[in-house]
Amino acid sequence: MGLVASLEVVPAVVFKRHKDALAELVAPPGAPTFWLDKSWLQFHTTLRARPKPLCLAISGDHSACGRLEGGLVRAQGEEPGGDGDESEDELGDDFYLGYASPALVQKVDQALEKLTEETMLAAIKAAGWSLGTGGKKYYGTAFRELKKAYRAAAKQKDALQVLIT
Repeated sequence: MGLVASLEVVPAVVFKRHKDALAELVAPPGAPTFWLDKSWLQFHTTLRARPKPLCLAISGDHSACGRLEGGLVRAQGEEPGGDGDESEDELGDDFYLGYASPALVQKVDQALEKLTEETMLAAIKAAGWSLGTGGKKYYGTAFRELKKAYRAAAKQKDALQVLIT
């Protein structure tokens, strides 16, 4: 089925209060949420090849739970290359929870403003991902959502929570 991602604005004061225990951070009810659906994978694998800050746009600069390796989400402590006998159900639910700090949000927002939708679509295609039927619309919509998330958080000087489930 595939993993999906969302970005949620987290007030800077809440982020700072939980900075040493981000796994315990709970965003306030009604915080603006932005949906990337499955496009996070193409964005992450494409942007991670770019210099900072864009390479951190999907993962953020603070990991709370799980880790991103390339386009793979791994549970904390999970080792790649197991014996291969485990079914997907036995592996458990992989997810990633990370945060883009308020400082990173400002930098990514500025970098995303310079990145056009056409350039992003071309980069996705150049990275070997098929845009397929409707792909331009799908990825274009998700890219605008990514930019909106960073813009919304940057305006308030807030952080962003990245949740991939």
